[in-house]
Amino acid sequence: MEELKKIPRITRIILTMSILIPVLFTMSPFLSEYLYFDAEYLKRLQIWRLITGIFVSTFDINLVFILLTRYQILKFIEMSKLQIDAISHEIELTFFILSFSFTLFLANFISELGSFNQCINMALVNYMCRLCGTDNMISFFGFSISPIYFPYFYGFYEYMISKGTSKFYYGLIHSVSYIYLRKKLFKIPQCYINFYTYILSRINCPKGFKGVGRKIGKKK
Repeated sequence: MEELKKIPRITRIILTMSILIPVLFTMSPFLSEYLYFDAEYLKRLQIWRLITGIFVSTFDINLVFILLTRYQILKFIEMSKLQIDAISHEIELTFFILSFSFTLFLANFISELGSFNQCINMALVNYMCRLCGTDNMISFFGFSISPIYFPYFYGFYEYMISKGTSKFYYGLIHSVSYIYLRKKLFKIPQCYINFYTYILSRINCPKGFKGVGRKIGKKK
């Protein structure tokens, strides 16, 4: 448990989702039908697919390599506290991850993409390289690579381990678009910041969410 606590908070959450959902998808044929994304199901108000569709995947040896890389990238982003503006790096990173659902929605119409899992690492790599500055060197499985060239190196690596089947380029398109729009056009909505702060305060509170659903009219 002590070792787990040393892993940065958002990294720990994203890795948990990245492992749990593929395990459920692989082990339960019944659940697998409710995890992947298809825009048609939004008509039935199955909104959760926008979140589960980000992480859904079969659990195989390729996913193990993907998760090892994802851990390194997320840990670097959090330890370096990479951010675009005054918004904290944790809020920025969680909003960036959740915004994958928008690109997943569009890609589902274009190429029937049902999962964004194969695109996450490429999006995180480009996000990291554009925010960490060109003076830093990125360590990747023992190799030190400049942030300028690392996205190209990782793109080749992703292509090789997926044998050309990965649509990781959607991740690259998403991160380039996100960073540009965040710098030029929009800020993270205040309602999201308030929601994140509230959830965090409840998690850190000893009583947690106890009392949040107190019945109306009940005396304090």
